[in-house]
Amino acid sequence: MKIILVSSSIRNNRNSHGVALFLQQKLYQNSRFESSIIDLKEEKFPLDEQRYIDFIDPPASLKAASAKLRSADGLFSSRLNIMELLALP
Repeated sequence: MKIILVSSSIRNNRNSHGVALFLQQKLYQNSRFESSIIDLKEEKFPLDEQRYIDFIDPPASLKAASAKLRSADGLFSSRLNIMELLALP
């Protein structure tokens, strides 16, 4: 089962990234799960400028993240606005 963990905070003293790393470690301990983290601080998605669905030609990093999310069997995110990426073509 493929699980995507989204580290959604971009603040310097964020806690959600530690939660994502902890959950990923727990998932690795169970061989039934494959997991990866999408770190919004590292990716620097331009979602503060406009919504993904409003991009005429979305950046490659956003397209890749959207494809990764849609291919997952499960998703964990501390923020609901990440669901916007799932609506992408």
